[in-house]
Amino acid sequence: MGICLQEINGTVSSIKKNVTGLQQELVLQKNLMRFLRNIAMDKLLDDEEFENNNVSMHSGGG
Repeated sequence: MGICLQEINGTVSSIKKNVTGLQQELVLQKNLMRFLRNIAMDKLLDDEEFENNNVSMHSGGG
């Protein structure tokens, strides 16, 4: 009986470790996605600004 209880406790604690590891991994993935999205948005804004500047320069000289 005691051995069964020890095995159950061991299994429970290893499951807890796995869950904690998965939660940490998920947080890292969320942060990475947020980071990549920010980079992409910055790039889009830079490209848009670059195009707007080019348009205004080209259309300015008559």
